[in-house]
Amino acid sequence: MKVFVSVGHDVRRKGAKCEIINEYEYDLLIPLTQYLMEELVDMRIDAVKVYSDILGNAVEEVNKHCESDSIAIETHFNNFSDTSVGGCETLYCKGSSKGKELAGDIQNSLLANLQVKDRGLLERDNLAFLTKVTCVSIITEPFFLSNKKEVERFLENDREDNLRNIAYSIAIGVKDYVNKAEKEG
Repeated sequence: MKVFVSVGHDVRRKGAKCEIINEYEYDLLIPLTQYLMEELVDMRIDAVKVYSDILGNAVEEVNKHCESDSIAIETHFNNFSDTSVGGCETLYCKGSSKGKELAGDIQNSLLANLQVKDRGLLERDNLAFLTKVTCVSIITEPFFLSNKKEVERFLENDREDNLRNIAYSIAIGVKDYVNKAEKEG
C-alpha cells in the first residue's frame, strides 16, 4: 500500500497565521510533513511526499500515481477566532467508510500520544483533498494555532521534539490502518 503525504496550503496561500509566534501554518507544516515521511519510512511503509507549489496540485499528483489501495494524508493545523478552542480533529470524505476508519486510527493515536482534547472525526464534502483524490484520503488537524496553551506546548517549547511526536503519532495510526488492510487481504 502506497501512502501519499502532502503539506497543507502552499507558498502563496500559507494558511492561518499563528499570531502568537508570528508564523504561518504552511511554514510550520513543512517540518511536520518531513518528520512524518521519516517515520513512515522507518516503519517500512511505502510513502511518497507530494510536492506542490500551487494549491490543488497535490490532488493531481496523488491521482496520477495512486492505486486502488493507496491512501493520502494532508497535514494541517487548526485555527479559530475563539482562542479558547483547542484539541485534535481528523477529517475524512463524507460517505467514505475507509476514510472514516483511517481517520479514526490516526485520531486515536494522536489522542493517546498528545493527550489533547478529542474534537472527533469530521465528515466533510467541501474540501478538494478529500473529495477529488481518488483514493482514501484524510486531513489531520492535531491542534489549534489560535490556542495559546497548545502553541506554547507544541511550538514554543521543544518544537522539533513535539512535531516529531505528532508525526510519529500520525504514522502509528497509518500503520494500524495498513496492518488491518493487509490482514483483510
